[in-house]
Amino acid sequence: DLRLTFENFIVADTNALAFKAARRVADGEAVSFNPLFLQAGVGLGKTHLMQAIADSSRRRDPSRRIVYMSAERFMYRFVQSLRARDTMSFKEKFRDVDVLMIDDIRFICGKEATQEEFFHTFNALVSQGKQVVVSADSAPSALEGISDRLRSRLGGGLVVDIRPAEYDLRLKILEKKCALARRSIPHDVLAFLASNITSNIRELEGALHRLIAYAELSDLPLTVASAEDSLKDILRAGGQRLSVENIQKKTAAHYKISLADMLSASRARAFARPRQVAMY
Repeated sequence: DLRLTFENFIVADTNALAFKAARRVADGEAVSFNPLFLQAGVGLGKTHLMQAIADSSRRRDPSRRIVYMSAERFMYRFVQSLRARDTMSFKEKFRDVDVLMIDDIRFICGKEATQEEFFHTFNALVSQGKQVVVSADSAPSALEGISDRLRSRLGGGLVVDIRPAEYDLRLKILEKKCALARRSIPHDVLAFLASNITSNIRELEGALHRLIAYAELSDLPLTVASAEDSLKDILRAGGQRLSVENIQKKTAAHYKISLADMLSASRARAFARPRQVAMY
C-alpha cells in the first residue's frame, strides 16, 4: 500500500519509540536489537510501520532483499514445500534476505512444525547479521502455545508496545487522511469522530471514508448530526464493546505499562496497583 509510509505515519507519545526503532531498521545500519518486536492491538499501526520499513528500505537501497508476509502465509508456504518435498528451496528463499518481517506471529502458536522452521530461519538470519521484525497483539511472554526457546528469541531483542491512540493523535490522523484525500470536512465533525471512535485507527479511518462517501452521494453538507446518523451502527457497537480484555488494555495503557506486566505474577507496586484497578 503506497499510503503506508513513514511520511504518512502520525507520531505521538503512544507510538514514538516504535516509529524510531522502525526508522533505524529501514536505514539499513547496524542496530543493537534483533528482532524488533512490535506489540499492539488491532488497527494501532504495527502493519503500517512494517510496510513503511519495506518502502523506505527499497527507496534507499533497491538491491536490499526484503520479505514481508503474515505468519499465516509463512506457514502456508512451508506446508507447500513439505508436500512438494522441496524444503531446501523454502529455506533458501527465507534465509537469503536482508530483512524478514512476519506479521501476526500469534498465528503459528500451537503449530509446532512451523515454529521449528521459523526458529531455525530466525537463528540463521540473526547469525548473518540480518534483521528480523515480528508483530503480535501481545508480548512474547504472553504468547501461548509457543516453545520456550522461540519465546526467548522473540523477547531477546527490542519489544515495543504501541499503546491505543489518545484523542489528539486520533484527531491528527483524521486531519492527515483528509489532506491526503484532498477532502475538506468541518473540524467539529472530525472532533466528533475522534471523541467517539476510540477502539482502533482502522475503524476510525473506516468511519471517515463512510462520511466522505455519504457527502458525495447525498450532496448534503456534513454536520455532527448527519455524521451521528450515518455512523449509528459503528457508534452503537463501540458503546457495547466492553470486555475483560478491553478493560485490561485500557488500564495498562492508562498506567503506561505493558499488558504482559500487568498480567504477570509480579507483586511490584507499579504492576500490582494497575492490576487491582483492572480487577475492580
